Amino acid sequence: MKVRFFGIFALSLSLLLFELTLVRVYSATLFYHFAFMALSVAMLGLAAAGLVVHRYPTHFQAEDLGRWGARYTALYAISVPVVLFIAFRIPVNAYLPPNQIGGKLAVIYILSAIPFGFAGLVVSGLFASRPREIGALYAWDLVGAGLGALTVIPLLNWAGGESAAFYIALIGLAAALCFSTGRRQIVVVLLGLLILTAGVTNDRFGWLKIVYSKGQRMSGLDVRYPVQARNRCSLYLVSIAALSAADNGTPQSPDR
Repeated sequence: MKVRFFGIFALSLSLLLFELTLVRVYSATLFYHFAFMALSVAMLGLAAAGLVVHRYPTHFQAEDLGRWGARYTALYAISVPVVLFIAFRIPVNAYLPPNQIGGKLAVIYILSAIPFGFAGLVVSGLFASRPREIGALYAWDLVGAGLGALTVIPLLNWAGGESAAFYIALIGLAAALCFSTGRRQIVVVLLGLLILTAGVTNDRFGWLKIVYSKGQRMSGLDVRYPVQARNRCSLYLVSIAALSAADNGTPQSPDR
């Protein structure tokens, strides 16, 4: 079995897990009607990547897969926790006028599109550079995406929306390992060990934690499905507090 098939399988698995995790995480940090924009930014990143591959086809030659495939897949994996680390620190209070939060929302959604762009370069590059294998590549792509849809709820229930980002990135690095050759494999393995360590120790050291929820600073918020408090603020209580504030006509300051 050609190793690139396992590569696109792992990349699609990781990509769909990330997309669905964004919906869940942003429903806690923003509001539900904003969270589903995650689907739109996923399409934005993937479509932009497709345009790049179409514009620069010589950069995505089949014989150079070990170079561009490993590079962009590794960048995708690294960008997943980095993007969330930044986005978690941007307060967005939906009770404020649009002209006061529009810029922050734009930054969050542009950041969210970056990992999809890197992954899209690999998927589109594979399809464009290997047209005779497109049927098999697409089949493995669909199998990986389907498995991602099945495993996202157990993953969020077990790891939480914050720590899950590290494990999603780890699956992405597994794809990068399939595409890489020579010394690049050593680099990918070392990155994988680093991200695995960060994921295992995240609950204890808080490498990646939600800082703001609906414009309010949080000491810690667990985004598990179903919600489990574990000495953190329950999403249910946060939602009730937000609804109460709305009923009272009291806008919540992002600095609170």
